[in-house]
Amino acid sequence: MINYQRLDTSNGFINPRWYSANIGKSFITNINAQGMIAVDGEVLTGCSFPENTEVIVEIGRNFRCCKKADWDKYQEQLNNTKLQKIEDDRILANARRDSAIVFNSKIQLPVKWDVGRKDVLSGLSENSMGNGYRSSTVHHIVLKEDLTSGRLRRKQNDFLCSANGNNGKDWSGSNSEPVRVSDGDNKLYAPKITCRSCLRIAIRFTAK
Repeated sequence: MINYQRLDTSNGFINPRWYSANIGKSFITNINAQGMIAVDGEVLTGCSFPENTEVIVEIGRNFRCCKKADWDKYQEQLNNTKLQKIEDDRILANARRDSAIVFNSKIQLPVKWDVGRKDVLSGLSENSMGNGYRSSTVHHIVLKEDLTSGRLRRKQNDFLCSANGNNGKDWSGSNSEPVRVSDGDNKLYAPKITCRSCLRIAIRFTAK
């Protein structure tokens, strides 16, 4: 925390022109021998820091100052916190990538497949990301070859869970494109399959 001290003008009167010209500004200056602070021609009082202490003066609804050393330390702490969050997010994103790679590698099908999704109109609305996604969007197994197994018949580019080519409306024109997301190092990878119906069908082949 920063120890702020409230300031006042030396004569108790605020020059309207000075206030209008400096409101919202910050100044770096030093306290003189009389404990006063000069700011753009105005003298402020009320600071108890020692003489020659370098301070930051903020002009707002009230006037206040703090030690510049305390301000610099606080800013460094904020920066370190932001950097730590960035690193934590990177580690988490890479953990999701590793989990997806391991999970998807266990899906065994007799044909080539990739990761796809179905567009939803709400994912193309003005207030959405505009890419056909919404929070409940799942990732499907999309077949890259025809698949016939007993009564199960799917064509190339069909979703494993969708019969008769019912692969959803391709509102964004990207349903046939493999889905890729970025990890913590901005490298693309195939996300984890999350469609329960696709997984229920896939497990038949995995069990074999």
